[in-house]
Amino acid sequence: MRKPEPQLVGLLLFAALYYLLLHDLLGGSLLAHSTHDSYTLQALCWQDGRLDIPSGEVYTWLELAIYNDKYYLSFPPLPSLFLLPWVAIFDAETPSNLIVALYAVASLGVLYACLRVIGLEENRAAIWAVPLLLGSSLAWVSSSGAVWFQAQTLNTLLLLIAILCLLKGRQRPAFFWLALAVGCRPVSIVYFPAFIALFWAKDPPSRAGSWRFCRGLFFSLIPAALVGLFYMALNLARFSNPLEFGHSYLPEFTRNPRFSPAYLAHNLSILLFRPLLLGGGLRVNLNPFEGFAFYLANPVFCCSSFAWRVSCAQSTWALRKSPFAPAFCSA
Repeated sequence: MRKPEPQLVGLLLFAALYYLLLHDLLGGSLLAHSTHDSYTLQALCWQDGRLDIPSGEVYTWLELAIYNDKYYLSFPPLPSLFLLPWVAIFDAETPSNLIVALYAVASLGVLYACLRVIGLEENRAAIWAVPLLLGSSLAWVSSSGAVWFQAQTLNTLLLLIAILCLLKGRQRPAFFWLALAVGCRPVSIVYFPAFIALFWAKDPPSRAGSWRFCRGLFFSLIPAALVGLFYMALNLARFSNPLEFGHSYLPEFTRNPRFSPAYLAHNLSILLFRPLLLGGGLRVNLNPFEGFAFYLANPVFCCSSFAWRVSCAQSTWALRKSPFAPAFCSA
């Protein structure tokens, strides 16, 4: 095994100290269990051999789907699989905050590896990995073990692993990790056509080689398809619909339409133009039910394009080693 680079070790230690201080300064504990950790609840039910959540318990603060008079977790299921070893050790009191922090620290390490693959030297890779934690919404999303944060942080880790495999030209594991990410956030499925296009662009096959590429792609997608079949079987067993994760059966969506074109203009105006406002006592008005312009929550969007171009220009000789580097530098 190759000895870990000192810059990577320093990066991971920095992230670990960040989370330790974050929870301590906020008056909490890195080892605390989140009361909104529905995934631990689901993992406990799976451990007992049941798919639903006991209705005898009252979980009014959790987003639970109601179907055929039974209660189910309304979020995609994959994080519960990752929690099964933790549940076996800690039972219902899993250290949710620690688990999410570990996902984020691992994400930082994987991003560092991605930057090294595209040719950045050790110090530069370590420096440009830090904005993932301090310059994006991951800084907040990874600060809690709640169900929403747990799924999003694990999704970030799995997508980064898939991108690392993509950069290394490894089709089968790239699609496999991407399929796992879909089990945290279903919208991640949009990455599949992008990955296929990038694998094609890496080495465009000749007309005679197109069949060979398609055949290789078919076999590379088999592990991802098996993961998808697992999701569909679980959805079918719970909601009689292979494409339903449970969100449609949340009480608020049974009373009001879930999707409608009428929402589009209003939501886009919020996403693109709503400012971040200050209220009385200089308290930030976060508009928790509607939000504000996405780039205000993720300052990395404002500076990353320019910074990446400068960084790539200074490392041109190394970036040529990766066939995907031009695509990432112009993103």
